[in-house]
Amino acid sequence: MNVLVNGVGNIGTTLLAVLAAERDVLGIERIFALKNTPTTWQKRELDVLQRLDIEVCTRVPIDDYKPLETIAGEVHYAFDCTTTGRGILNKRLYDEWPNLIGASAQGSEKGFGKPFASGSLPQHVDLGRYAQIASCNTHALACVLQAVSGNRLQEMICADFVFVRRSEDVGAKGKMVGSNVVARHLDSHIGTHHAIDVIELLGQDAAGKITSSDVTTPSQTMHAVRFSVWLSSNVTVADLQHRIASMPYAATT
Repeated sequence: MNVLVNGVGNIGTTLLAVLAAERDVLGIERIFALKNTPTTWQKRELDVLQRLDIEVCTRVPIDDYKPLETIAGEVHYAFDCTTTGRGILNKRLYDEWPNLIGASAQGSEKGFGKPFASGSLPQHVDLGRYAQIASCNTHALACVLQAVSGNRLQEMICADFVFVRRSEDVGAKGKMVGSNVVARHLDSHIGTHHAIDVIELLGQDAAGKITSSDVTTPSQTMHAVRFSVWLSSNVTVADLQHRIASMPYAATT
């Protein structure tokens, strides 16, 4: 299989490193990296990818990189890691690629495809041709709900979440804020997109039971979340510790 990572920023470079390291396990023959704005990077940084046997391509001819149109017919799967809103637009491009089996985009690209979160859906669920990988905070919300409820969401009476978010990735500065910023609720009953997205992800067992809010801070450290979950049955501390330990992507300190 040949794969393309569209977008070589923080998410794209991390994903490329994983794919390069695990290419044999994943059965990957060729890895393409599409740099949409190559002039903003120094050539030596793209050369690091090429030393990992990753083939860099661009939308416009530049240096020694492959033009996108010359490899489009060879791509079997595409990971869209572009900035917010670009994934939805790029879907039209993927529709035209003759050998594309599927593509996935990040959480901001609502409507790109069926939502998916690691550990929250069966490992081999059929997502169809296009998948939307849930955001980091949607992953966290789903993980907390499933851990606390022991994967029995039907026993959940209600749950409330407040996310405390960083404003920008380390090394970037485009979205920094000068003070705490409270997000506007998208739904008067559900709140911010986090609860809306997890209800779409987990289905009817979560519908009508979850609310979320978020505040963006002038920080570049990781997100945190304050949560309260009410269940129909009593849960001891030992029960909760066992439930968290049984979750493959959860940990405690």
